[in-house]
Amino acid sequence: MPDHVHTIAITKQPMQIADILFYLKGRSSYEFFKIPKITFTILHKKINTNSWTIFLFTTNKTLSAKINTFMGECVFCKIVKGEVPCYKLLENDKVLGFLDTMPSAEGHSLVIPKKHFETVLEMDQETLEQVIVATQRVAKAIVKAVNADGFNIHQSNNRAAGQVVMHAHFHIFPRWQGDGFTIPWKHEKLEEKKAKELQNKINKLLQ
Repeated sequence: MPDHVHTIAITKQPMQIADILFYLKGRSSYEFFKIPKITFTILHKKINTNSWTIFLFTTNKTLSAKINTFMGECVFCKIVKGEVPCYKLLENDKVLGFLDTMPSAEGHSLVIPKKHFETVLEMDQETLEQVIVATQRVAKAIVKAVNADGFNIHQSNNRAAGQVVMHAHFHIFPRWQGDGFTIPWKHEKLEEKKAKELQNKINKLLQ
């Protein structure tokens, strides 16, 4: 690696790769070393189930700081602010819906609150209601647009549940009979004693 490189920025977030390249597009005061080879090679090398690594090199100290700041910010917040482009489907003062740029199927989309909330637990009732209503509207439109047989709405909270972008969001997955798409989970028998204990514990917390 050349000694005059000021920054080696590393990301394991697949979505950030496109965002960073968009951010750098048109800038003349930066230098990518073998960027086509690095982009291709790293994108095809899995690090673990949900992440890849990409290396960005720059000789410009100011741009170096900008890249690191950019990578540290929430990608969905940048989409809301218009700093990262999206294929917008629906927007109001509280909610934004757009096509997923790495879809699992045609029409795969996302609905997010414009305000940054890491999970649904932090969302206020009004915003949550608007997100749910918007998700229903977008899902109806998608099903008709792609002639889907059904759809899944998927929402994850925190890393342990598989959340990658830490900004609450709802996935809409269009489905077709026999498409082979699965969201697996295991099934265990719930014993009556355990069921009653759990029911009582949850009921107390809901009062």
